[in-house]
Amino acid sequence: MKRTLLTFYLLIILLSACGPTPESTMGAAEIQSTAVAAAWTIVAETKAAIPTATQIPPSAVPTNTSTATALPSPTQSTGFLPTATSLSDKDPCDRLLQSDPDGPDFPLKIINETKSPVTISIYLEKTSFGMCGYRSYQLKSKGSTLVRFPQGVMYGYAWINGKNPTTAQGGPWRPNNPDKWSVLIRETTLKMVGP
Repeated sequence: MKRTLLTFYLLIILLSACGPTPESTMGAAEIQSTAVAAAWTIVAETKAAIPTATQIPPSAVPTNTSTATALPSPTQSTGFLPTATSLSDKDPCDRLLQSDPDGPDFPLKIINETKSPVTISIYLEKTSFGMCGYRSYQLKSKGSTLVRFPQGVMYGYAWINGKNPTTAQGGPWRPNNPDKWSVLIRETTLKMVGP
């Protein structure tokens, strides 16, 4: 029995000597550098996946709101402005109305009768002289402005910027002479008053 046991131990020693040698282990510094390299790789891949920021062009801001300032229309979902039916059928009147009109014009006084600041957009249908488009003005509470506007069929839409913002609309208006006309801005309506 001693011989069998001795043979068994010798066999175990021989087999363990012929087996694979254990791999060398990494040191703490090597493990730390591998972890840091993996983390930086993840950060770089994440940054590469982020879309680049597109710079938004600045919008025009009036410097003095007590005077009339032509602004682009804030929205076109007013219900009375013509809209294009397709991308290829763009409305040629969906633009800022030029300041030197072709054809007759008239003095237009815009009066804000509300207690809030107002932005008003006035739209002109295409005239026989080819004029059409919109102009926008900003008025202080109880403020007014006097402008020249082409004669023709007009519509108005106002944004009353009070504690409870509202909108008002009016038209069609048809001023047909060179006399002074007025647009009165009220909490829920716009009214044109003739000479």
